[in-house]
Amino acid sequence: GSALGVPEKHRATGIGLLLAMKMQSLGAWIGAFGVPQIALPLYTNLRWTDLSLPRFVLVRRSRRFLAAYLGSEVLAALLAPFADMAFALQRAWLRAAEPVHRRYELVPATEMPAEFAGQFAAHDRKLGGAAAHRSPDWINWLLSHEFNDVPSRRTSLRLVHHRSTGAVAGYILTKQRHFDDVTQRHVKDVTIASVQDWMSFDPADLPDHQLLALAISAATHPEGESKPADGATACTRADAVEICTAVPVSQRTLRRWGLLRMGQLNFLCKPARGTELAEDKWRDVENWRLRPAEGDNFWT
Repeated sequence: GSALGVPEKHRATGIGLLLAMKMQSLGAWIGAFGVPQIALPLYTNLRWTDLSLPRFVLVRRSRRFLAAYLGSEVLAALLAPFADMAFALQRAWLRAAEPVHRRYELVPATEMPAEFAGQFAAHDRKLGGAAAHRSPDWINWLLSHEFNDVPSRRTSLRLVHHRSTGAVAGYILTKQRHFDDVTQRHVKDVTIASVQDWMSFDPADLPDHQLLALAISAATHPEGESKPADGATACTRADAVEICTAVPVSQRTLRRWGLLRMGQLNFLCKPARGTELAEDKWRDVENWRLRPAEGDNFWT
């Protein structure tokens, strides 16, 4: 349902409502991921469950954002170097002080090895709760398929290796693309790197909030990462990095790294009556393990 859209000239016909009603009758559980703000009332009026994830953004290059907020390109050009230097110094200090960076390293990979299928299954058994399907085949399908003709879009998979043993402790999946215009303040001509999916195969030793600290470091220090066809590093030109999570301890880590809360990634679902997922406890997003890569949101 993420890509459900109605041309403006047809929006008064009710066709969007009919499509949504038809969609919610197709299965025991239907989800719409990355729903745009303009379509949100359609789903809420149909009583879809809101499982939206708060969005946190780290500004790496501030000029475009300052221009939008200050309304002056000249003033933004003067202030941006000082703001960027302050942000970079903060991240460098945190990176040096964070123990997880001394224990683990990120290694680029072109695919998820099939041998890790057991770790995916064990992760589900260990953490419980409700979650979408995860497997090496699913990760590789995301990496090998494309449904949108967006030349600036790039994806990257990193495996998390333990520095002392070389064992793979998890993974981080990111995407990056250029936008002509983002946010209600119309920040123009920006490239955003987004942490889309992550998993620790040993949550006791490498909890999610530490894994996200590695993800931030990867996005802000892209040296050694996989390179697209034109030779540019995956996150080299990113003006900002976004991470969406509803987990309080992860949110505290993101704030400590200087990420600011900016809106949310709209996730909504409609379970059929009488099914297990229609129970009240599944209306709470904290009982789910959701990532931005769910549904077709990874390809947007």
